[in-house]
Amino acid sequence: REARSREELALANVARYRALARTNFVSTEAVQARQSEANVAHAGVEAAAAGLAAALRDAERAQREEAAAAKQLASLRLVSPADAVVVAREAEPGSAVAAGQAVLRLVAPESLWVRARVDQARAGAVAVGQRADIVLRSRPHERFAGRVARVEIVGDAVTEERIVDVEFVAPPATLALRELAEVTIRPAPVPGALAVPTAAVRIVGGVPGVWRIADGRARFQPIAVGARTLDGFTEVHAGLARGDAVIVHSNAQLTAEQRVRARGGA
Repeated sequence: REARSREELALANVARYRALARTNFVSTEAVQARQSEANVAHAGVEAAAAGLAAALRDAERAQREEAAAAKQLASLRLVSPADAVVVAREAEPGSAVAAGQAVLRLVAPESLWVRARVDQARAGAVAVGQRADIVLRSRPHERFAGRVARVEIVGDAVTEERIVDVEFVAPPATLALRELAEVTIRPAPVPGALAVPTAAVRIVGGVPGVWRIADGRARFQPIAVGARTLDGFTEVHAGLARGDAVIVHSNAQLTAEQRVRARGGA
């Protein structure tokens, strides 16, 4: 409105000076100066109109963005996939986050596993579903029932171990993440399995075996070993027969065909 008012005033001055020029009351140069002022005022009107149009477009765009933001805010909900405990906040209130970025870290107590390391030589006897006992460092006198949930297919070449994940059958009311635990895995019983005392198993030339007593002489017998029990026995898959006599302990270093005699009974 201000630009149009200036233009109207400038056009009125041009008309008045032209009338005065016809009576030679003012010079032609004065008329031209007033016409120049009118032209400048008209340009100001056009600039103001362009600015107004741009401002209206910006306002419409801002309204659309505001409406879209309001719609997003109205539909923005973070829903936990399970009843869980918040253990970490990955984003601060008011910060901008990208799609897929973690905001909260949750832990469902019933989904916790104990990661146990089992020697590769014994890992072959471990299978999913086997019973296990779990003793937490914070509760050394309590045993919690567990079962093998997963046996990782990739072993550790450095420690020669495999990772076995053991889950709680009924997790305790309170658990601490990264707490140390002791796990005892109980393989399924093998009916009629042949076993020898673990103390009798020796490694000779990198081969596991036992010293048999045959005709009063010691003879090294390679065997294929299986699971080892907590009460001191090792399963034998091949290499021995029932009734074979093996040497559990000897005060002297044994050699092949050495004469031996059992002390204190067979």
